Amino acid sequence: MKSSLSIIIANKDHAAPLIRQLASIKGQSVKPDEIIVIDDGSEHDNSKQVIQDFYEQNKNDFNIKIELNDINKGVVPTINRGCDISESDYFYFASADDYLLPDFIKSHKEVIAKHQPALSCSDHNLPSNGPSRGVKDMGNYYIPGHCSCIKKEPLIEFGKFIEQFAFKCDWFLLHSIALKYGWHSIQQTLSVKEESGPDSYANRMVREGKYPAIRQAMEFYVSTDPLFDDIRNDMLYLIRKP
Repeated sequence: MKSSLSIIIANKDHAAPLIRQLASIKGQSVKPDEIIVIDDGSEHDNSKQVIQDFYEQNKNDFNIKIELNDINKGVVPTINRGCDISESDYFYFASADDYLLPDFIKSHKEVIAKHQPALSCSDHNLPSNGPSRGVKDMGNYYIPGHCSCIKKEPLIEFGKFIEQFAFKCDWFLLHSIALKYGWHSIQQTLSVKEESGPDSYANRMVREGKYPAIRQAMEFYVSTDPLFDDIRNDMLYLIRKP
């Protein structure tokens, strides 16, 4: 079965790495069906011009949608907006800081066409070459967002990215879907994630002592929402892991 795949990028003041990420998308051996780039109120560099130039230079070869937020709305609402305007069956959420190797789209689309997984992940450390489910299958691994493509239906079922979970919102969504519906692993390295610096969003929140409240919010959500009835214990185990 043929399914479409969108790349969604939220950007704020990351012009230089964004150029590299967009070049890596343009250089894919198989094109994505849709590229959505949303600038979230960049003020300190030429991000908006980079996005506009990419659109003008590639609009005849790619299906590109761009939005330029007048004000900063935050990364989570911006990514969720990308989901809302996409017309595809699967989503890949690309950070401006990271970049793709040439066969990322090709490999994921092959798995999607054959297996229709809720989640496909191209990480050579993730166990299993087929659908897997449960904490036991996960072992000591985790599912990295920069390697993963998500099917539209379970993404919507789990409420997309939940803003109150802050820097853990993508982790929460990916592991909820994986526990409920399994994943399909592509045991290759097909994307590159830049190391987070000490001033990254996640590291700042941890340093400021905000993670315990985020973890408590995730635990409450999982404990009370019927959506987690079949996976509650496994999800709580993952949330509470040191």
